[in-house]
Amino acid sequence: MKQSKSEIKEWWDDFLLEGKLNQNETSQKISIKNAYNLFKKSVLNKLNKVSVLEIGSGTGIFTECMSREKKIKKLVCTDASSEAVKICKGKGFNAFLADAENLPFKDKSFDVVCGFAVLHHLNNPKKAIEEACRVSKNFVFFNEPNKWNPIRQLMQRFYYEKSAHETSYSIFQYRDWFKHSNFSVKIIPHDFIIPYFYNSFLVKLNVFMNKILNHKPINFIGSSLAIIAKSNENNLFKH
Repeated sequence: MKQSKSEIKEWWDDFLLEGKLNQNETSQKISIKNAYNLFKKSVLNKLNKVSVLEIGSGTGIFTECMSREKKIKKLVCTDASSEAVKICKGKGFNAFLADAENLPFKDKSFDVVCGFAVLHHLNNPKKAIEEACRVSKNFVFFNEPNKWNPIRQLMQRFYYEKSAHETSYSIFQYRDWFKHSNFSVKIIPHDFIIPYFYNSFLVKLNVFMNKILNHKPINFIGSSLAIIAKSNENNLFKH
């Protein structure tokens, strides 16, 4: 059952206040590194002197990574949770409270708009994608869970039942949501096992399975999708 925006915001505020978010485990670090490396390779390395907007920044895990990039001259992060914004501001980031489905920025305000694991928490991810495309000049990047991953489906059905609106989507759905935008989209499946395991054996199994399964034709069941969209208006990227 879908939750309202206020219910989702309240859930995240309480979750962060209770200090339940733990992204320091080895398996989490591997997943974060993989996602950020794809972002850097497919987006940041294509540009110079970049302005970046991150939506759904949470506690600023990826914001911290971007803050170390010398070519990023302007970095703004937003979240619907006031607690998340407070945490990001405490880390020295330029953070704002904002709705991903109604961004308070003018058209083409940033070179890049990105989000890491945010769309699957929204009631209307299509609207958030439209907003990201509206605000971006050059690139839109999202990293999201993959509906086609069997482990993700099990966890979404049983483990995430009481979480804040956990709904994963497929490659086809994401392609369709970009169809009417002025962006060309490429989607790269990666990882295999959902990275929320704290047992050392399962972490090693995750790494081993990634090496085997992170190749075509079976990589379509990867647990994560790197969604890379570039503007059709800029000839600079046609190479």
